Amino acid sequence: MQWRVLIVFLVGLSFIYAISLFQDNPYPQPRIACETLESHLLFPRGTQKPNEVFVSVVGEYLYLTATWFEVGGAKHGRTQIKVGAVGLIRQFRRPFTPFVTLDCDAYDNNAWEEQFEHTLDGPISHVTSSPSGEPTDQLSDAYLTLMYHVVYGEEVTHMARVYFVGEEVARGLREDATPLFRYRDFILPGTTWIDSIVWYNGSVIYSRDPDDVRFRALTFNPRLFEPRYEYADAFKMGMGEKGEELQTHHTPRDTHFHQAKFSKLYSSRPNTLRVVSAEIFQTSEKLFFNISIVDNATTPAPADTSGGSTREAEGAGAGKGSWKRRDRITKYYMQDYEPSEYVGFMDYPSPYLRERVRMSVPKLNIASSLSATTVVIPINYIFLTLDYTTDIALIDTAATTRSQLYQDDAGAVLPELYLWSEDEQLPALEGNADVEISGVELNAEGNIVALRTQYNDIVIYKRGAADALVGPRRPPTIWELLDERLNIEESRDAPSENGGWEGEPIDTPARAIEAARALQWKLRMVVKGEWGGGVAGILSMKLWNATQPYDEYPSNYLLVVRSDGRLTSYHLESREPEYAPGLLGFVLRKWEMFIGMITVIAVFVFNEAQHR
Repeated sequence: MQWRVLIVFLVGLSFIYAISLFQDNPYPQPRIACETLESHLLFPRGTQKPNEVFVSVVGEYLYLTATWFEVGGAKHGRTQIKVGAVGLIRQFRRPFTPFVTLDCDAYDNNAWEEQFEHTLDGPISHVTSSPSGEPTDQLSDAYLTLMYHVVYGEEVTHMARVYFVGEEVARGLREDATPLFRYRDFILPGTTWIDSIVWYNGSVIYSRDPDDVRFRALTFNPRLFEPRYEYADAFKMGMGEKGEELQTHHTPRDTHFHQAKFSKLYSSRPNTLRVVSAEIFQTSEKLFFNISIVDNATTPAPADTSGGSTREAEGAGAGKGSWKRRDRITKYYMQDYEPSEYVGFMDYPSPYLRERVRMSVPKLNIASSLSATTVVIPINYIFLTLDYTTDIALIDTAATTRSQLYQDDAGAVLPELYLWSEDEQLPALEGNADVEISGVELNAEGNIVALRTQYNDIVIYKRGAADALVGPRRPPTIWELLDERLNIEESRDAPSENGGWEGEPIDTPARAIEAARALQWKLRMVVKGEWGGGVAGILSMKLWNATQPYDEYPSNYLLVVRSDGRLTSYHLESREPEYAPGLLGFVLRKWEMFIGMITVIAVFVFNEAQHR
C-alpha cells in the first residue's frame, strides 16, 4: 500500500482545485483615486464617533459635517427628549481636487481645517439632507436639517436648525467666507412628537406620532435665508396643511414599532405637491413595509413675501386640495424565531435572546435625485426604484410594474406617472449571508446608486448614460457558464426571437423597449468590506460626477467616509488589478483558507506515512 500516501495527497489537492472552480468570481473593485493618511484622522480611537456624517462640495473645497445627537454630562429622561443632553455639529473642509484625480501622488495631504463647532440647546433626534447634488445647486435652500428638542420646565419645544449656502456665497460674491454655511432656527408648531421631517425646494414635510394624518406639509418663505435675518431669533412656523388621513386598516394590528420617512416627488402639474412615504410596521409575527405615493390638487397658501420684520414664518398655508393615493406597495416578512435552546451556544431557555432576534428592524432609507424624478427605497435586501416619466407607452413593458394611469378629480388622465421598476436583490457576496441594506446613495442624475450593507460592503449599480462605457465586468462563474450552455436561464439583456427583449410583448414599440431597458439597474462594482473589524465602518457615502464637456466617457467618483474619519475616493470607471480566476486566484484571494486546507492535508499525509 505504498500508494496510499500519494493518493491521500492527490485527493486533497483535487478537493482544493474543485473548491477553487466553484468559487464565485469577485465583482470588480473600483480603483482607489485618493485616500487620507492615518496621521490626519478626524475621529481616532477613544473618541465618541458621530451619529451622522454628511459630505458636500462647494467650489474647490470638500466639506464634512459631523453631528452628535447627545453629548454632555448628566442626562435625565428615558425617551429621546432629555434634560442635560445637547446636540453638537462640527464641520471640516479640505481641498477637493485631489479626490477626483487619478494622480494622488502629488497631493500634499493637507489636514482637515475646522470651520465651526455649534452646540444646540437640546438633543438631536434625526438629521436629513437635501437630495443628491450640492448646496450651490439649490441656492438659498435647505441643505441640512437637524431636528432637536428643547425642554423649558414642563414644556417642550420642537425646533429645526437648517444649514444652507447663501446666494451671495454660492454666486461667488464671498468665496472666502468662513464659515461658508449659514443657519436659521425654526420653531415647529404643536407639541406632539415629530418623528420625521424633510425640508427641500420650498416645502417642509413632517409627520407626528400620534396623529390622525400620515404627514403634514407647509411651504417656506426663502427670503428668511437672506443676510438681513442672519442674527434674528428663531422663526415660528405656522400650522401646515394636513396630508392623507389615516384609516384603521392603514396600521396592522398589534403594531409595537413604527418608523416613517418621506420625500418630495417632482410633478409637472402646477400647484401640486406629490409625496412618497415609506413606513415600517413591526408586529409580533411580521415586518410590514408600506410605500405609497399621494398628491393633492393645490399647494398650501403662498408665503408672505412682504419682507416685514415679523417673527413668524408665514410659509404655512391651509391648502384645500384633496389628497389622492396614486400608488401603494406593501411587502411583509415573517419574524425569524429560533428555539431558545439553540440560540448561540446556549442550551438553556433564554427569552431575552429570543426578544433580541425579534426586535431586529432594518434601517429605513430614501434616496432622491436632484430633480426628485428618481427615488430609490431599500427594503431589507432588495431595493425599489421610482422613475418619473411622461411616456405613457412605458407601462406596457416588462421592465416596470406600473399599469394604472393617474387621473384628476374629473377623471381626466394626467400625462405623467411614476414607474415602479423591478425589485433588485443584492447578491450574497462571498463570505456574507443574510445581506441587509443599511445605507443608500443616489447620484444627482439618478443613474448610479451605491448600497451599503451591514458588513461594510458597498454594491454599485449603474444604468443609462452612466453605464455607457464598456468597462469592468465580473467573469461568469462555472454555474453561469453551465446555465448558458444548457439554456437553463436566459439573460434579460439578450434579444428574443421577435427582435425585442425576453419577456416583452411582441407588439411593444422598439422605442419603449429601449427606454425601459435604460431604467434597468446593472450591478457593476463592489467595494468589499473585511471581517473582524479590519476596515473601519462606513459613516457616509457621496457620489460625484466629474465628467467634463469634452470627455468622451463619463467620469464618476465615490467618496467614502470611515468611522475614524478617513476619506477615500474611488474612480468608478476604472478598477483595481484583479486576480486570475481559477486555482491561482483562489490561493491569492483566500490564502488563509488555503493554508488551513493544506495543513489538514499535511496532517492526513503524515498520519498515513506513519502507519504505512
